[in-house]
Amino acid sequence: MTFVTGHAQDGGQEPDWRALAMPGTTAVFYMGLARLDHIVERLLEHGAEPVRPAGIISQGTTSNQRVITATLATIRSVSSGAKLQSPALLIVGEVVALHASLAWFNAGAALDLSQTA
Repeated sequence: MTFVTGHAQDGGQEPDWRALAMPGTTAVFYMGLARLDHIVERLLEHGAEPVRPAGIISQGTTSNQRVITATLATIRSVSSGAKLQSPALLIVGEVVALHASLAWFNAGAALDLSQTA
């Protein structure tokens, strides 16, 4: 897993897109919403499969948290319709496919976390 800033400084060095696009890699982009088009284009240009799972967590860990999932090829269109707000994380990798089975955040009031194993 690699954590990457979604914003390079003006004239700053871009991340190693080839390494981030490699199969089996999970990349988490901080502040990735504003530069979503750029990030997706670079990953695809450097060999990432269009069907690689991608997700966006908007306003994570708050009561306004929203999560959308798609593929790398469709994340832009799905997110534009969702009207997500920053701060947001963009996650690209197979781990996103586990979202449905790991979606604990808004699982409901019946979830009792006071018990320990």
